[in-house]
Amino acid sequence: MGQESIVRNRSFAVIAPLGAARTRRGRKRASQMYYPVVLSALALFAAFTQVAPAEALAGGLRAAIWNDLQRNAMIGNGNWIASLWYNAGSTAPEAADLHIQSLICGEQSKGYRCSFDLFRDGGDKSVFNERAPDTLACEASFVRSKDGGWMVKHLPPKKRVGHSRTTMACKSTT
Repeated sequence: MGQESIVRNRSFAVIAPLGAARTRRGRKRASQMYYPVVLSALALFAAFTQVAPAEALAGGLRAAIWNDLQRNAMIGNGNWIASLWYNAGSTAPEAADLHIQSLICGEQSKGYRCSFDLFRDGGDKSVFNERAPDTLACEASFVRSKDGGWMVKHLPPKKRVGHSRTTMACKSTT
């Protein structure tokens, strides 16, 4: 394994650099053996832990979701089922029937990766002669926009033709 050796201590195996400090009897101290493993485990736990964001952040992320849904509904950029869900909603502002629920996020190197549910009052509807489900489970990556707010990350168009593609991916839960 190159410049590393496996140090075995009872039922634990730890990868340690060769030449690491040892006690007078030639054994590694327990803290030296397990420290890298504990740090790695904590780093992995932190990377995959998702929590509900603070309200100020959550408001910015929800605004980005609405913006992306509206853009997707107009031009269709890779999230057809979310486009159907959005277009089945009421156009009357006093009858708000579209809702974002259960926003849970984990931090990434340049933003957030979040999961959330989209719910529409009134059950399934038909839009463009297709079924528009009332509940969707979605995930999306968020990055900072040029104005300092949040936006759903977009990918370049396929084959460099057409519109960018959203990273928001949804599936029906009903």
